[in-house]
Amino acid sequence: MALLRFMIKDYLEDKELSGLAPRTIQSYGDTLNEFSRWLVAEKEIINIEDITPPVIKSYLLYCSKERGNTVVTRNDKLQHLKTFFRYLEDEDIIGIRSNPTHKLKPAKTDKIIKVYSDEQIK
Repeated sequence: MALLRFMIKDYLEDKELSGLAPRTIQSYGDTLNEFSRWLVAEKEIINIEDITPPVIKSYLLYCSKERGNTVVTRNDKLQHLKTFFRYLEDEDIIGIRSNPTHKLKPAKTDKIIKVYSDEQIK
């Protein structure tokens, strides 16, 4: 049984040792700590093994409705969670079948097409 808060600490230390930029590590930490607080408050989950794909989806919905996060921000958070759970796989803490983010896909975002005027093209 792996406690989430200890795994987050280990993960962030691993990222620091690997030479990631401090702001990147801070961003991962912000997402994972927010997720951890939400899990305890809303789902009473403290163990990695209790996190399922529906729990992740519920968290992302919370980010949208309660926190007002944009699609891009939610996709960033999902990517942070995917990276974290991949780390847990690599460390043999969970198996690929236990990774709750394994089959989750990012939400579609609007593509902005920049249109140039005739003057800008010249």
